Amino acid sequence: MIHRFRIGNFQSIRQSVELDFRIPGTTPELPCFRRSSARPDVRLPNVIALVGPNGSGKTTVLRALMTVIRFVASAPSQDGLAGFLPFVSTDSWARETLVEIDFDISIPWYDLGESDTLCRYSLNLQRNEGTLAADRVSHEALYAFPKGRPRRILERNGSETVRVAQETGMRPGDDRLKSVPDKASAIAALSWMGVASFADIVGKISGVPTNILGSDPWKPDADAVTKFYKENPKYLETVSDRMRRFDIGIENMSVGDNNDGSPMLLFKHFGLDLNMPLHSESSGTRHMVLMFPLIHFALETGRLVIMDALDTDLHADLAIEVLEWFRRPDLNPHGALLICSLHNLALLDDLEKEEAFIVEKDQDGGTVAYGARDIPGLRRKAGLQKLYRSGALGGLPTIG
Repeated sequence: MIHRFRIGNFQSIRQSVELDFRIPGTTPELPCFRRSSARPDVRLPNVIALVGPNGSGKTTVLRALMTVIRFVASAPSQDGLAGFLPFVSTDSWARETLVEIDFDISIPWYDLGESDTLCRYSLNLQRNEGTLAADRVSHEALYAFPKGRPRRILERNGSETVRVAQETGMRPGDDRLKSVPDKASAIAALSWMGVASFADIVGKISGVPTNILGSDPWKPDADAVTKFYKENPKYLETVSDRMRRFDIGIENMSVGDNNDGSPMLLFKHFGLDLNMPLHSESSGTRHMVLMFPLIHFALETGRLVIMDALDTDLHADLAIEVLEWFRRPDLNPHGALLICSLHNLALLDDLEKEEAFIVEKDQDGGTVAYGARDIPGLRRKAGLQKLYRSGALGGLPTIG
């Protein structure tokens, strides 16, 4: 879905961070890679894993991507610019925050059969002198590349009237183009004004499964997830089957009733005569059960999923299993993309170098990121964990 992502002057990112997921042509064909739905000559990983020391900016990179997605999909009445904070230094406050994303998406008016279209979304945000929060959109554009050449779908510059392609069904004199708020995405605003073509785009990019919400990774409410399992027995059956595969002693998972009639999750363990409630299970089991609907939804629909600290509370083998759900074509037939951060370095040895990205701080305190594949001389299956710990990949914390 995403080919490339660039963000500049955002929280711990002082200058610019660019993650290019496109796999070089010299890389051998591997099952964990997929072909772009818009550009069959381009291969992309199904898993993007960010690794690096605490405080390096892994969460910042993930939050930047989610902030952009929410901005484009949010209601114009909401202050979608509130999350676009700059790098906190006097030379950065006055600079714009910059965003650029290349991604695949279905654009109905481009007759490409079953193929998606490669698009590029760009965004520039300005802020008033002496303030941290972005104040207005200075540039926003969405371009499509249906046959290689760029075709403008939407563009706005400062206070100028928004310009759109005629294929969107809007005329240049449409009053709605003059009514887009300075603090809102034009794509989101036109969607809420009833322009079907932009509503279709917003529908395709919204609803990304994620745990990026506040300062810490968000965890679903146990009662809400239990109700979901009760109403969706297919999910219950699937996660119960996965629990047996994990070999953690759980024979079956079911939904029962509390004394007040509310639903509760129950776990049958090998050797135990009583079913155990969710709160008595290990933190890893609880974490997996609560997050599974989000992950499985992405796999079923081929959507992007963004998870911070994916391996929190999970045994390394269980975390590897989750990564494999996305890496294996038989378990991920629709090409869902997982972008996550990892803390357990042992997981590196189960990833290809095209799937691992190192995040660290430069000498000026700003976040930088690069792919493991970009390190000269790095051989395939060289043992990424050992190389990382030796400092050969960079991104090591400084202790003492």
